[in-house]
Amino acid sequence: MMTKSTEQYITTLRYLLHMPTDSSVIAYEWLGANIAFAPEPLDCIAHKYVEHELDWYKSQDLCIIGHPGIENNSIWERISTEKGMVNSNYGWCIYSKDNFLQFEKACNAIIEDNNTKHAVMIYTRPSINTEWCDGVHAKSDMICTVYTAAFLRNNKLQYHVHMRSNDAVFGMRNDFMWHLFVQKQMVEYLNKRHVQCVPGDIHWFADSLHIYKSSISKVQDLIKTYG
Repeated sequence: MMTKSTEQYITTLRYLLHMPTDSSVIAYEWLGANIAFAPEPLDCIAHKYVEHELDWYKSQDLCIIGHPGIENNSIWERISTEKGMVNSNYGWCIYSKDNFLQFEKACNAIIEDNNTKHAVMIYTRPSINTEWCDGVHAKSDMICTVYTAAFLRNNKLQYHVHMRSNDAVFGMRNDFMWHLFVQKQMVEYLNKRHVQCVPGDIHWFADSLHIYKSSISKVQDLIKTYG
């Protein structure tokens, strides 16, 4: 039996197929997408790749070299510098002391005030406007997740994800699994510190949620398999 989140994802794909655009590259685009997902894993993922990506994120390494499933991935290779540097190691973004220990600080904000609206983790930064393609930080990597915000309400940790750009086929599924992991980590962190809660919905906001023309057959296969 499919998870509720998988059903919601397939419904999202169906909805997108009814939103054409005039773009010469993007086939379908939903500007200002807003979806509430159940906090359950997606069935329709490449499980081995998701494991590799999670391991790399946990390493906080901004270089893709030496990370199985990442260093030879065509997408990561295309956006990295000759030395393998990128911006979008999401683990670095929220765990690293070099980026202000945001995971820890967001959790502690909730512990200090269960009703806080300060439990925010910012993935991008103003300097990304040049660092996305400066050849030092990355070749072509403007971070897609802008920020997340967590709210403890009625003993549920509601988790909001704000995306700048989101490829509904090759980005959204992997990004969802990462944010689901982080939400679970936050719940565990809070419970260990006597703030009892369970995962709430994952509210997904994307400035541009889209399907590229090259991915239409993949979308049709996903709908046929899981719809």
